Amino acid sequence: MPHLEAAKKDHNPIRYQYQYQTGEQYIHIPGAKLTSVIYHSFLIIHKLLPTYINKHILTEQEVNQH
Repeated sequence: MPHLEAAKKDHNPIRYQYQYQTGEQYIHIPGAKLTSVIYHSFLIIHKLLPTYINKHILTEQEVNQH
């Protein structure tokens, strides 16, 4: 059973982070379409989204919908 840690109540979208016995870390985002994602993948996407917005590939509204 993975260990869950509650995140601080701030602007951090991560609410729960857990680690499997294999050492791989995941995050759980309640209400999201993908409820569990690999933590490292989430960080990469989180850093890329502002670039997509700045280059007008996605609008901020489109990003906020997901």
